[in-house]
Amino acid sequence: MVGSQVICPFHGTTVIVTGSSSLRLEGQPVATIGDKTSCGATIISSSPQTSSCGLPIARIGDRTNHCGIIITGASSCILL
Repeated sequence: MVGSQVICPFHGTTVIVTGSSSLRLEGQPVATIGDKTSCGATIISSSPQTSSCGLPIARIGDRTNHCGIIITGASSCILL
């Protein structure tokens, strides 16, 4: 979700800055495959079982094209 932290091997700790306009968790837009981080990386892995507007939702542990890893997320929702 927007504001979640990502560890980027090139830029250190960054945050997700774009997300879905139609689905929110804990008041923030959820991040989906293709969304961006503050260092410009793109989320490239996500949950194949859940989606927002047809795009798979990103989870803790999913990756960016900078080989970054999402390390924080919604505490009230668990996606497998």
